[in-house]
Amino acid sequence: MSLSSPDATFKKIVANARNPQRLRLAALEAMSRPQIHFLMRLERDRDTPVKLKFAAAQRRAAEMLVRKATNAQMETARQQSDIANDC
Repeated sequence: MSLSSPDATFKKIVANARNPQRLRLAALEAMSRPQIHFLMRLERDRDTPVKLKFAAAQRRAAEMLVRKATNAQMETARQQSDIANDC
């Protein structure tokens, strides 16, 4: 039997509509790297409380900034290696 990761457990807590809102918010904040698709699904769901939707939107924006920064660093490193290979 395999153990699930903490993020998978938090995801189950957030996705369960029967859990109290405070618990769902705490689980969302505790997730280290939530999936963008999961956050978008939370935002679009009509049954999701407004506070949880807002928290999901903030986390999605933060994750998108991290991804853009990582992609920019990768692109810079790729360009520098191309320049070094040309010389």
